[in-house]
Order: sequence, then structure tokens, then C-alpha cells
Amino acid sequence: MLKYIIDGNNLIGKISKLSSHPQKQLQQSRELLSFKLDNIFANKRTTVYVYFDGFEGLPIKTQKVKIIYSQKVSADEAIKKQISIEKNPRNLLVVSSDREIMNFAKACSAKTLTREEFYQDLLKSKKENEEEKRIAELQKKSDEFKKLFTSR
Repeated sequence: MLKYIIDGNNLIGKISKLSSHPQKQLQQSRELLSFKLDNIFANKRTTVYVYFDGFEGLPIKTQKVKIIYSQKVSADEAIKKQISIEKNPRNLLVVSSDREIMNFAKACSAKTLTREEFYQDLLKSKKENEEEKRIAELQKKSDEFKKLFTSR
């Protein structure tokens, strides 16, 4: 099973809706990111870890996303530690644009995505889901139309 390790603060910086929040609202940005990821990964067989710097503020309750606060060390150090203790790092996909993390992950045989690549994948996935919903709605309307005008 694929495990995602996401550098949360790094990803927040890429998503303009989240990074535009003032520093005082960091908790809100973290919550919004966590809920967004929770929705994205809801029906997927993956484990998702999101790392944030510092200590936990108000708890963020998610179904799929496991939120990890780095406590006294940096999130970068906590991410590297997680990568190094994994039994099978080939099953990891590390999301960050921090070169040190990316190089470490690659050296450990983990897969990597920059935050930009990950964000583009999210956007593409969202568009595909919207298209699938539109197609399903059109199919439903077409079926209803056929029922109305098909001779009995």
C-alpha cells in the first residue's frame, strides 16, 4: 500500500487560498489543508501523513489523514526520520519542494513529487471527477428523456 508523506507547511505555501491567511491563522490553513486532503484520499487505499512544524494547537479531526507535529525539531527532520525508519521506502511518496528532503527520499528509494506536481495532480483529479459527474448527470437525463419518449 502506498503511503504519502506530505510536508504540510510547504504545501500550504503553494495553495494561494491557504497561504494568503495571515500567520495568526496558521491553524485555519492547516485545518483547510487537512480537510481538503481528507476528501481527496477518502476512497483511496493509501495512508497519508501530513507533517507540520511545532506543536499541536487545536486538534484537527480527519478520517484518512494522520497529522504529525514535529514538536521540538523541524518538520523536515521529522519527515527524514520517518523515511529512514520505513521498512519499505519504495512504498512511500514524499511531497515537498525542499531539496534536502527530496534528495534524502530519493537516496532511500522513495518516490517524490514536488508540491507543484502534487498540486497539479490534485487539480487534474478534481477536473476529472467533475467531468465524470457531468457525464453521469447527462447519462441520467438521457435515460429519463428516453423513458419519456419511448413508446410503450
